[in-house]
Amino acid sequence: MGHISESLKLALEDCLSAEKENPRSFDLGKEEVFFVLSGVLDVFAVEKQALDGHLAGRKHQLFRVETGEALWSTSDMGTPFITFAATAGPGTRTARCKRETLDHLFESRKDELTTLFDRWVHHLLSLLDSALPPSLAMPAASLSELWPVLAALHASVASHVEAGIRRRTEEERQMLMLRGEGGVRAMHRALSKLFVSHKPRSR
Repeated sequence: MGHISESLKLALEDCLSAEKENPRSFDLGKEEVFFVLSGVLDVFAVEKQALDGHLAGRKHQLFRVETGEALWSTSDMGTPFITFAATAGPGTRTARCKRETLDHLFESRKDELTTLFDRWVHHLLSLLDSALPPSLAMPAASLSELWPVLAALHASVASHVEAGIRRRTEEERQMLMLRGEGGVRAMHRALSKLFVSHKPRSR
């Protein structure tokens, strides 16, 4: 669990006022940040197209953003097959800020915003099972330097997640086929036994 200081919450007051209704779900894909003031946000990959008989819209949970953390969204999230979305848990309060607001705050809140950014990158790297890219290891002079690098990381994560979904879907399909083939073989065995048991005895 992270921490968002009271001074940053005050600086985000305009963002907070825009979130009075606190919606339960968010479509990601714009340059904005969701600060989790209380509760949690669960991040999902959502299938945009049906695959192997599954309905479009099937969700795959990726990770959870806790109180005191932030979800960083960019315009280059997802692929033609999947998109990303977040669902808020009961009692969750967020402050949703556009890029322009954060770019303006970065100079005075650099350390705290960088810590929140690093935590988000840690979530992404946990999906890739990889280390921090060199392009993100150096301190940034402004957020404008980080957005394009983050967008590239999001694109890599999306491709990796899609490949995993396709692999699991194919494994599920093969398992169903094997079960189906096993059921057919079992039915054939049962019918054979039934035929033998009812076969007239020769005199």
